[in-house]
Amino acid sequence: LKALLQLQADIFTRHRYFKRNVAQRCNELGFEQGLFHCADNQTMIPLPDFVPFAVFAGTAGLVAYTYLNGSLFGYHATGMAIGYMMCMGQGIIMSNKGVVTAGPGRLQHMKNHMYIQMLGAVMICGGFYAIYRNKDINDKPHFVSTHAKYGLACIVLSVGVVPLGGALGFKWLGIFDKLPGPLQAPTKQAHRLAGAGTYVMGMVVALYGLATPGIYREKLTECMQAATVVSALLVGNSYLQKGNYRKKALTKSS
Repeated sequence: LKALLQLQADIFTRHRYFKRNVAQRCNELGFEQGLFHCADNQTMIPLPDFVPFAVFAGTAGLVAYTYLNGSLFGYHATGMAIGYMMCMGQGIIMSNKGVVTAGPGRLQHMKNHMYIQMLGAVMICGGFYAIYRNKDINDKPHFVSTHAKYGLACIVLSVGVVPLGGALGFKWLGIFDKLPGPLQAPTKQAHRLAGAGTYVMGMVVALYGLATPGIYREKLTECMQAATVVSALLVGNSYLQKGNYRKKALTKSS
């Protein structure tokens, strides 16, 4: 938990100083090689594209393997794992790639980000319905545990607040240009910060859930906990590398 909270602090700090014109500055300075390969639209992190996705998909698959047995709880765990671990994590990396990509590739990355997050929202809603229905059937109270309380807040952010900011801030949808000028840049910044915070919160909530004694599966649970932390670190790496990218651009320009 301490590592994830520190990760959130690093994301917020570096994101605060990142500017939108980095991609254009990249092309002006001739950044065609190195970690980010901005001009040729390759990956912006020092890992092959398949590595983060393989970790996210593997984590979700491990959750499904452990809990998906036809029960409502199994659908809850699997839906949340796909929604948060797989879709939201991959969607954030796709967005970060778009921010440092110039030309038509930028728009495509942002569209992919939107589509992946929409799929994630559907899976999250399905996972929430499954556990809510499961509690009703078993006559148990809702939103009692720490996992449940923070999980509810995370769901509200994931399927309500953050997507609203994304819709307002995405020019392709046509709403952004209708916003008053002074609100345009803050809207984009608020969406990015809220998205980062919500993702980290989701990982913390997942760790709380996996620590519940009733679902503990010894080595399997420990593997899922470790995979959750690794997934969060991979997403954080994409933010940190984005900050390093700006530093390299500024250094070369000076």
